Amino acid sequence: MNKCIDCGKQTKGFGKRCYSCSNSGINSSNYIDGRTNKKCYCLDCGKKLSRNSYIKKIKRCRKCWKIFKKKNKKIYLCKLCKKPVSDYRHSICYKCANPGKPKCMDCNKQLKRYNAIRCKSCAQKLKIGKLAPGYIHGKAYEPYSLNWKSISESIRKKFKYRCIICNCFSKSVHHIDYNKQNNKKENLILLCKKHHAITNGNRDYWYAYFTYIMENFIYG
Repeated sequence: MNKCIDCGKQTKGFGKRCYSCSNSGINSSNYIDGRTNKKCYCLDCGKKLSRNSYIKKIKRCRKCWKIFKKKNKKIYLCKLCKKPVSDYRHSICYKCANPGKPKCMDCNKQLKRYNAIRCKSCAQKLKIGKLAPGYIHGKAYEPYSLNWKSISESIRKKFKYRCIICNCFSKSVHHIDYNKQNNKKENLILLCKKHHAITNGNRDYWYAYFTYIMENFIYG
């Protein structure tokens, strides 16, 4: 059994120092140039701070730090509405980020879907009359010829009630040049309801497409 070199106490083992002396001061394993021994006080109230406050660069106690943070708090504003935001990480406030469901661009009515632009009533108005996409100088309202029933039935029988594009069952007879009075066999073709509706738009393309088919494959 040995005695401690520093305090003179009897050690338990064969070590030179006791447990308290070997783990304190210069002999401690965490000793770094004596910085932990430096005393640090709060800048506002003068209260003595913890042992490692000098190393961690803590200048105020908890109470003084909360007061200091409230006084010197930086206010961040929303980019859109210029209202204060809770944190610097949020560039837009909650209301601007979640505006809710949109309104109709025509009547300003609240819509049910987020991706909608117009309500049902306003959207239907655009499909009627001059606002319709297939409207061309009111030609849709022109009457058919008197013997149209017999002509259309003969075209259906000729094409065997099959659409020329998708080969589905169809009864809609289509005028290639969009002239209802031109009932020549080279100008009439059979389409299903789906393709007959599609051919109302982009008429120049469909006119060239059907004339090519009629000249090369049917009457060629």
